[in-house]
Amino acid sequence: MPKIALKQLFKTNNRTNWNYDETVWKYQRTLNSGGKASFAFQQKSYLAKIKNSFVFLEKILRFILNAAKSWNEEDLDIYIIPHPLIGKITMREFYFFQFIMLSIIYKL
Repeated sequence: MPKIALKQLFKTNNRTNWNYDETVWKYQRTLNSGGKASFAFQQKSYLAKIKNSFVFLEKILRFILNAAKSWNEEDLDIYIIPHPLIGKITMREFYFFQFIMLSIIYKL
């Protein structure tokens, strides 16, 4: 989504940024309080079958890293998007979250 659309839809960040550990903590706290992904965000059964594939992991990592290339350091902390469990997060926190999920799925 273009940055201008993100800004119009979700405004911009007006709080202190979370580091990786804070993002992990907030997500785990939400899960421990009973938070669950809605159906749209639940892992699909076919993904469970191929998640052990390092080829699949490599494709995911390449996709995430290529997407991250379009963001500069400042913009990562300005633009926000909604997360279904922990509320609005910056793009940097979104990328942290992607690596959190990969580490959970692949037990990295």
